[in-house]
Amino acid sequence: MFSVEARRFGKIRRKKPVVATAVLLAPLAMVAPASAQQAKPIDVPLLVTYGADAPTREGDPTHRQIIYIELPDTLEDRVYLRLFDPESGGDHDLLYGPANSETRFALYGGDGAFAGDRTIGDNGEPVEITGGTLLSEKTYTDDARTDGQWTTMALFSPSEGEKRGDKRIFRLNVEGTSGNDGNLYGVAISLRDRRAVPPDGVKLFSYAPTIRVPNKTTLTELRFQVPDQKTELSIDNFDAAYGKLNLTTAFRSVPLKPSGQDQWRSETVKPVARRAGPAGGDHPAGRVGNAE
Repeated sequence: MFSVEARRFGKIRRKKPVVATAVLLAPLAMVAPASAQQAKPIDVPLLVTYGADAPTREGDPTHRQIIYIELPDTLEDRVYLRLFDPESGGDHDLLYGPANSETRFALYGGDGAFAGDRTIGDNGEPVEITGGTLLSEKTYTDDARTDGQWTTMALFSPSEGEKRGDKRIFRLNVEGTSGNDGNLYGVAISLRDRRAVPPDGVKLFSYAPTIRVPNKTTLTELRFQVPDQKTELSIDNFDAAYGKLNLTTAFRSVPLKPSGQDQWRSETVKPVARRAGPAGGDHPAGRVGNAE
């Protein structure tokens, strides 16, 4: 499953709800999390895309989410793209009056499917991404049949992806095309239509995920790998007003400055502190936590 992780902590308090936060990293891999601090993951969708009419102060600056799917080039079995709760008017979603939103999911493969981190421009506006071949698309509205349910959107072959080294890359565009509601959903790749059987080596990642902090006692974690030979990271966050952000590695935690409401904030940090001897420095991985 494509997921970020939310954990409950008894001592976390908030001044006001944080509905959604966009975090820009390079790259942010979404993997199944391990247990930490004896807190249990919360089984709710955390990815959120707002309708085109929603104000950006709700926490979604682009009304769009770009998710990459990476499969081994040696994989021969066809795979299913499965979505959890893709409709926009159910129990998990954020409604502002009667449900009125549409969300378009579009899967791209072929040359040009991988667009790198060209997600948000210097002006904060979404960058137009047109590369790749459209393999499947579907628009979801308020539909009780997919509320709180897994549904299959597409069946495709790894060979249909863009070849990059020993990998095949696909791009999933999620766009809020109308309305002002917040659509919360999950994404997964499986070898089976109606159950979770992820293929070996599958990875889903994003450079600028928009995620939700569910409630007043929740810390949301986004885990990622530091690129090879990199000793600095540029981390951008949007609309983390009244929140607390930390970058945590195997050996230390670095506090980050949260952005204000409806604002971007960029910060350069050095997560790797090399030390003499075979032990090296920090493990080349980290996580960003957001809570209040």
